[in-house]
Amino acid sequence: MSRLEELAVRASESHALQCSMVNFMAGLLVSYAGGSLTPAGFAAQFMRENRNAQFYFSHFPRTEIQRNQELFHREFVLADALRDVIEQQGSMEQAAFDEALAACLETYLSALTEDGNDAQN
Repeated sequence: MSRLEELAVRASESHALQCSMVNFMAGLLVSYAGGSLTPAGFAAQFMRENRNAQFYFSHFPRTEIQRNQELFHREFVLADALRDVIEQQGSMEQAAFDEALAACLETYLSALTEDGNDAQN
């Protein structure tokens, strides 16, 4: 199992990620890391799902938006970090792209470990 695949699986096991509006990331990351998606396919699907999540989220009542931002701050930061990497995907070699994704996942997983707020990790 590659480092990226191991990190993707660990992140997908995060209870917080599973319950967040950006839970689509878990399956996409595991699929990409496992070789089921190309970098371009992963990028296109991520961007589409991210737009959909933002659209639905924007229609929540303000109190629910604030509550979700508090509860799932780490997951939203991960989504933003992944989006930033994905926006550069076309100009990166696959190894560099994979490494940048892995770095995002490591940051996310270390944040979970540091604050202990995710029972799954």
